[in-house]
Amino acid sequence: RDANAAMTSARAALVAVPNDPQLLDALGRSQIAAGEVNQGIDTFKRIVLQQPQNPNAYIRLADAQVAAKDFPAAIESQRKALALQPEVSPIAAKLTKIYMLAGRPGDAIAESRKLQKSQPDKAAGFALEGEVLAAQAKWPEAAVAFQTSLSKQPLPAVAVGTYVSLQRA
Repeated sequence: RDANAAMTSARAALVAVPNDPQLLDALGRSQIAAGEVNQGIDTFKRIVLQQPQNPNAYIRLADAQVAAKDFPAAIESQRKALALQPEVSPIAAKLTKIYMLAGRPGDAIAESRKLQKSQPDKAAGFALEGEVLAAQAKWPEAAVAFQTSLSKQPLPAVAVGTYVSLQRA
């Protein structure tokens, strides 16, 4: 839990094994933990340059950009990760959450609806829409989205979202 010591260790390891993606990842994470967000972003950009087909590299970069409150860059990075693995719901969910942090709920809902269309039998897209609507205190609409999600997959978190939304509606 000593971010500065971790950063020093990662740098020393990179001297021995230059440009190793795992070591760069460790360095980037330790830089973020130590509050050196811009350095962390630069480190994650190096990983993206080395591994442009690795969605995890873009996800880490997006996380660092969110830490720096550079939401447009974070959205772009998360979109690149999603383009590499469009079927992975957690990547789309993160993109939706970045849109919310950026104050763009309309884009967050649009993203959740894309997920609904690509995975109509899954709960994720509908649950995401419910979360966005709930964050806006649009309780009746959130309840409908959560109920639709619950009908697709009876997941405990979705049941809780449905209950809360119905109660507040």
